[in-house]
Amino acid sequence: MIELTSARIRLFLRHQAIGFGERLRDRDYFLWLLATIPLVVLAPVAALVLSVWPSLRPNAQSSQLRGKPDLMVLLVATCNIVLSIVFWKWVGSHLLSLSPVGTWFFHLFGLGQSIAI
Repeated sequence: MIELTSARIRLFLRHQAIGFGERLRDRDYFLWLLATIPLVVLAPVAALVLSVWPSLRPNAQSSQLRGKPDLMVLLVATCNIVLSIVFWKWVGSHLLSLSPVGTWFFHLFGLGQSIAI
């Protein structure tokens, strides 16, 4: 019974892995995947570049590659970049404030004080 269940799980995972590889070859699927990977700044940046790059080429070999970039991919990737940077800045400030070196760093540069205008 356990062998049969594990064989079914392995077969299912193998089938999903093959399907995932085939879907990754699709340019739109790949761009959406890169644009939506959270907490990593490089993947959405790559989605932005790959989305805009074909429209910047003056003489593309294939007319299929030329065209306008997908605005939704650009919007999602930009939001993901901004939110990832905000998240890492928040995590970094909290981690630095917990350590003695971080507290010294905040006091040295006056980062813990509010700025009065």
